[in-house]
Amino acid sequence: MKETCDVKIAEEKKKNAKARGGKLYDAEGRCLISELEIADSFFARLKGLLGRKKIADDYGMFLLPCGSVHMFFMKFEIDVFFLAGDKEVFRILEVKRNLKPWRVAFAPSGTTAVLETKPGVLENRGQVLKVERNL
Repeated sequence: MKETCDVKIAEEKKKNAKARGGKLYDAEGRCLISELEIADSFFARLKGLLGRKKIADDYGMFLLPCGSVHMFFMKFEIDVFFLAGDKEVFRILEVKRNLKPWRVAFAPSGTTAVLETKPGVLENRGQVLKVERNL
């Protein structure tokens, strides 16, 4: 009986660790990130980008909700965008460029989500971003 429960719990954790997909657009409707991974469960946010050796130019990890970012065990630098907004429309509050492995970045007040990208992919503060989720 216990083994059955353990298997069900492990399956649920695995299911919850999978992030959903989508795309990221600017206010004018231009696609900025064509492969947006939306981590909106505890386990998906916990895993984040861990275990990857690099990320593509058109890839972003969108963490919702999120208040800080750690780079423990990471193998590459990223740009971190702290965002304020609701389900689809967000404004960039602050950007941490080229965050190195083994660093921590804390979100400014009002942050509701975080976007992680390859360094240099997106512009600076104030830009409005729209998240489109895949169904």
